[in-house]
Amino acid sequence: MKKHHPQHHRHHLRLLLPLLFDGTTPLSYLDHNLRPKPDLQHELAHLASNEFSPPLSFSTLEPGKPVHAPDDVRHLLRSLVECTSPLIEWSTDLIHQMGYSTYKELFDNQILQMPYIYKHYIDKNDTGESFGTDGKYTKELLEKHQRTMAFWTEADIDDSISTDDILLLSMHGEDLLDMDKLVPTVQRMFDFEDVNDVVAFASTIRDFVAALPEGGGNPLLTMNAIATRAARRRDLPIDGLRDSIVVGDGVLRFLEDTGLASSGPEFVHAHEFGHHLQFEMDAAMRSSRYAGTGGYADDGDARRKEMMADAIAAYFLAHDRGGDM
Repeated sequence: MKKHHPQHHRHHLRLLLPLLFDGTTPLSYLDHNLRPKPDLQHELAHLASNEFSPPLSFSTLEPGKPVHAPDDVRHLLRSLVECTSPLIEWSTDLIHQMGYSTYKELFDNQILQMPYIYKHYIDKNDTGESFGTDGKYTKELLEKHQRTMAFWTEADIDDSISTDDILLLSMHGEDLLDMDKLVPTVQRMFDFEDVNDVVAFASTIRDFVAALPEGGGNPLLTMNAIATRAARRRDLPIDGLRDSIVVGDGVLRFLEDTGLASSGPEFVHAHEFGHHLQFEMDAAMRSSRYAGTGGYADDGDARRKEMMADAIAAYFLAHDRGGDM
């Protein structure tokens, strides 16, 4: 963890304080008589707190709650003062460009999760995937994906795991500008009485996203990489879905902007593939030791899960028949 110099503290906070207290959030699904679907809330919360999440998280705030309450933003200020990282600096700059209240509206209305929901639940086409701006990472990632599946299939000497049918999918913010994609995404995420309310909210989202810096290409819209399961919870099986790794254009943009494009995509892919090994080995799924907690791991286990995925990725990347790095 790198400490800021005191003068850096003051400069950083001077830029961000106007954004932390800049008012209300006029865009709201509540104004369109929509209600978030209960069955998706755990999954959406997980997406909002992944390792690539921007530093200004609102996981403890209620949708529509004013951001000028000091207790609500104290933890944000503390995180900005005490530590920094390339991810924090990069995403903070992007949030500053669009404005804090704008980012909060994206968060409160679950717009930041919509590209993933479209790709995982709506889009049934698993061919013609394009990764990064103008598809610049497509060939590289698809080749790495095939090599990774072959490596772990060969390593499975007792045929106890299955990792040879995992899809590699791309996630694009531009999908939020297409009403044919956006309307069914909103329908999947919200309960409603009148489909006209869905269309109206989708239209509002489209216009809102179009007005962002870089529009649908803003990397904060897809700042995520996710390992998905066909059934995210054993007691809630979801038909018609397949295991996949979903990589957002925003993650690739971050790696490119911070000088990590040469090897970063391979590290990200290997880490997410590591999660699939965990799924197969039951290392990241429900366990009797979480009885009374809803069947999900606590924060300590979440950290162990991420560290295990890193370890699996490191083994593959260092192996001369794997990444050979």
